[in-house]
Amino acid sequence: MREAQVQRLHKLRANRDEAKVKACLNAITEAANAGSGNLLEKAVGAARARASLGEISDAMEKVFGRHKAVIRAISGVYSGEFGEADEIATVRPDGR
Repeated sequence: MREAQVQRLHKLRANRDEAKVKACLNAITEAANAGSGNLLEKAVGAARARASLGEISDAMEKVFGRHKAVIRAISGVYSGEFGEADEIATVRPDGR
């Protein structure tokens, strides 16, 4: 599967106007940096010029950075809902 994707990317890059793609990607980065222009419109233009999704994302990442999900564990959610019910006390390891 991965090999097929790599081959498609090589084919995509071999059959495109590289200068046009670079101009479109630079336009995305400049618009993101200036906070002006329609990024979606510029991304669609880059895709039509045969830029890959990764290249379009990289152009925006230069300005915005990469999103990092924050995972927060929350304890006591279910016991708070049930209160001090006997059912909760029987399944808790400390018997509370």
